[in-house]
Amino acid sequence: MHAPVLLPFADAASDWMEAHPVLFSLLIAAGFCIVFPLFWCFVVWLISRFGWARLAKHYAVARPPSGAAQPVMCGMVSASTYRGVMRFQPDAEGFYLWTSIFFRAGHPPLYIPWSDVTAGPFESNRRYQFFVFKIGDPLIATLRLMGISLAGTPMASTSAE
Repeated sequence: MHAPVLLPFADAASDWMEAHPVLFSLLIAAGFCIVFPLFWCFVVWLISRFGWARLAKHYAVARPPSGAAQPVMCGMVSASTYRGVMRFQPDAEGFYLWTSIFFRAGHPPLYIPWSDVTAGPFESNRRYQFFVFKIGDPLIATLRLMGISLAGTPMASTSAE
């Protein structure tokens, strides 16, 4: 039997790692600090392609508004689910919707006017009740939000608060 063929630099790399264990550990840590955020941003960006990106083409704004916003317990934009990372701030003309900073890749803040929103039927089961919004005409995306208040908005009459 033949001995396995190693890459030409494998012995030299192994010797270097044994001779410099602290430096090797620092390189591993530095590599993680670079690779993990890039991987995270890619995954978050990929999630945005399932609905948020379509909304962003029409409703993206430069930054979320200042002032108090409502946390969204659970939100769904088409096929993507966001648990506890969205913020909702309604006003008389529409509403702002944005994600926390860790989910900002591919998720610019949105401002959606009420004139582009059709309230769908509530969706509920034993534990949860979602406000359903159809966005755009023709339909761009379906938005489901749980744990929000629509008081003081044109949609207040359709909510069961």
